[in-house]
Amino acid sequence: MKRMINVLLVVLMSVCLFGCGESEPKCEHANTSTTYEISGLSIKKHVVCNDCEKEVSKSTLSKLTYVYNKELVNDKGIKCTLISVEVDGWSTVTINFEVEGTSEKKRTFEIGKMYINGYEEAVWVYVSELSGNRKSMESEWLTLVKAEEYIVSQDYEVEIDYEITDSNNYKKLAEKEVKFNLNEYVSIEEAES
Repeated sequence: MKRMINVLLVVLMSVCLFGCGESEPKCEHANTSTTYEISGLSIKKHVVCNDCEKEVSKSTLSKLTYVYNKELVNDKGIKCTLISVEVDGWSTVTINFEVEGTSEKKRTFEIGKMYINGYEEAVWVYVSELSGNRKSMESEWLTLVKAEEYIVSQDYEVEIDYEITDSNNYKKLAEKEVKFNLNEYVSIEEAES
């Protein structure tokens, strides 16, 4: 019996020495990175752990919204804010502006030209006639920007040329240009498919 207990102890010690080696600690996936890709008519989201390099999750989205809320113009009774840029599974990139009248007098705000990285973008001519805290949402589909490239890098310099006129006598009050970069977004909102 004593011999059997000794043999059993030797076997258990051998198993502990060779079989119970240090195992790798379980990864908590605390350090992750997210990438997006357009696939078919949707956007695929991939979350990968930077520590263990495993894909933690993947999902399908219908739209990504890069939120800016960046004031571009506050002049002569008009305020224009870059609200967001939207990317969808159809590979369209849309820039959204909010134009607000900040004067009791009617003002007309017009975006005549837009340039992306120095190239002229064909735009709808926005004519927003506003006064007294009225707001107008204006959107432009960016044909020079490919959605597949935008979701990888938002490094696009945009310039808008605008004009503000007095709506009553059509007198030009301001004619200026504003430059901004699309990589200065505040957050990303995802819309599930």
